Amino acid sequence: MADTQATLLLRKQLRDLTRHPVEGFSAGLADDANLFEWNVAIIGPPDTLYEGGFFNAIMSFPEDYPNSPPTVKFTSKMWHPNVYPDGTVCISILHPPGDDPNGYELASERWSPVHTVETILISIISMLSSPNDESPANVDAAKEWRENRDDFNRKVGNIVRSTCFEHSKNGSKGTLEKWFKGPLPQKVKGKNQVVCGAQVALYSTVFVSHKKKKVSHVDLLEDLHMNWKIVFFFSYVVLRWHSTPLYL
Repeated sequence: MADTQATLLLRKQLRDLTRHPVEGFSAGLADDANLFEWNVAIIGPPDTLYEGGFFNAIMSFPEDYPNSPPTVKFTSKMWHPNVYPDGTVCISILHPPGDDPNGYELASERWSPVHTVETILISIISMLSSPNDESPANVDAAKEWRENRDDFNRKVGNIVRSTCFEHSKNGSKGTLEKWFKGPLPQKVKGKNQVVCGAQVALYSTVFVSHKKKKVSHVDLLEDLHMNWKIVFFFSYVVLRWHSTPLYL
């Protein structure tokens, strides 16, 4: 099958991200045989409510990319005014090009073929930093953001912690394998991110040991799969100490 404009462009963007990783996210193919569906892992940006969280998503590209935008859908739990309850991201640059039929957006704010995987993910990270509640995708989240900020903050905090545990339990066979193709996640900071900090510290220690001993990636992943229980126990003790509920 001959390459199309879409496959050529996506292959180039994948190659560029592999050679020059960008801090704050990791992206790669969900299936090596399908260039049109990517797995994405976003680390919650510093100094925000989402700091330290590990948020997984699927980015799906149309056949006529880059003339039409991809869709991005969080598979991790997310509570945000600009994310639909099913996890689909709603930001201007992911809306079809041209004039907004509802008149809320300028054509220049919507999709343009100049956007790349990198610019899309940077925009999503910016969305996490600065929610827009004027035309929300999740009306309940937007209302809580405006009227009951304490409950909103608490709910997001619980989600952040739950993504750390989920990443610990399931990441060793999936997400981590993709992390090791690029940069390791930066060690997170912040008083509410003790769990993630312990988790990343463990991953980093095992990874360095793996590099020194020159053992196989399979052995590395099995080692991580065995040791996530240590992180889970430590995290449980920390959370109990802070008397902080883990789940909603």
